[in-house]
Amino acid sequence: MEGEEGLDVHIVARIHGCPFPSLVWQKAPIAKPEDKAVVQYDQHVNKLVVDNKCTLLIQQSKRDDSSLYTITASNSLGKASKEIKLTVLGRPGVPVGPIEFKEVFAERITLTWKPPRDDGGSKVTNYVIEKREENRKSWVHVSDDPKEGLYTVQRLTEGHEYEFRVMAQNKYGVGPPLCSEPEKARNLFTVPGQVEKPKVEDVTLESMVIIWDEPKYDGGSPVSGYWLERKETTAKRWTKVNRTPIRVMPLGQEYEITGLQEGAIYQFRVTAINAAGMGLPSVPSDPVLSRDPIS
Repeated sequence: MEGEEGLDVHIVARIHGCPFPSLVWQKAPIAKPEDKAVVQYDQHVNKLVVDNKCTLLIQQSKRDDSSLYTITASNSLGKASKEIKLTVLGRPGVPVGPIEFKEVFAERITLTWKPPRDDGGSKVTNYVIEKREENRKSWVHVSDDPKEGLYTVQRLTEGHEYEFRVMAQNKYGVGPPLCSEPEKARNLFTVPGQVEKPKVEDVTLESMVIIWDEPKYDGGSPVSGYWLERKETTAKRWTKVNRTPIRVMPLGQEYEITGLQEGAIYQFRVTAINAAGMGLPSVPSDPVLSRDPIS
């Protein structure tokens, strides 16, 4: 039979015998049915005998009341026993910790944890995430969307310290929380160093190929791309050549620029990008005239 945590459970046995038998309740772990022990009666568990019924009353049942229960009736003519398995279903237990910080950035932190050892007898459907800033008493709801033990808390304030807590939820409710250690929202690395002056090759009337090397210092986080800019020597403003960052290539970086104006003199500069942001732009390339390479 099944019961719900927090509610009373009545295990009822019908008794027949003459003379009327003495009655003993025993319980054993479901996984070890041979380890029987006599039930001790108190305010939580009691035995009620009315007419030909014996009821084991478990008040405000708990998960650890789940057991294999046996009632034994005995009199001068013999004895008889009957078993029943009780499973008390309820909220999940505490997720298994510790909460680990998989990634830490200035504006977001990624948390990981493990499922609770006790799911309450019902599948964990999701996790509830809350956060609390340093010197604050109240917890703020972040999300109840996560289905697995991984979540990125967004929109944090750089330099502020946070605590997080995670609770498992099933159809019976939300379980107790697992709390993290404090962690500061910060970048564990810096922007990349400056790319060295790029070179220009394969010049034509309308195109040029820009070549550069990755910066000597990546800031502690791999370079994820590059911005390439150009300007005519007579202009003041730099213009981005690419709409999205140029991907990192394993054998060196180069990029062909097309749509140039014949007779114009151009310069180019490159900026490396990593998870912390953009580094300083490179020193501009030497000025190059857009012209027919044969003339």
